[in-house]
Amino acid sequence: MKEVKFNNVTWIDFEDPDADDVLYLQEKFDIHPLAIEEFITPTIRPKATQYDNCLFLTIHIPLFDVNERTTYPGELDIVITKDHLITGHKYKIYQLSEFFRKLLESEGK
Repeated sequence: MKEVKFNNVTWIDFEDPDADDVLYLQEKFDIHPLAIEEFITPTIRPKATQYDNCLFLTIHIPLFDVNERTTYPGELDIVITKDHLITGHKYKIYQLSEFFRKLLESEGK
């Protein structure tokens, strides 16, 4: 789990979230159980669902396997609350990691 705060919004990013991460989300943010289930269950199609206290999105982006020289779909789950952006993904997403790194650098300035 990585966390960065920027302009009153806290972004929490989970790479390959496990049961402890899910428990943390449930306890800290009181996220709807169906959104939690979606967060840990792979899906085939993009999705957007509004819950009482959050918006849940699933998107798929192309990822590139350098060794195999092929692309494959990478799932990115996003939970948006009033003051949090929570992302979860099984595989490292280079662009997301780079953006996160830049935010961390600017946070220290």
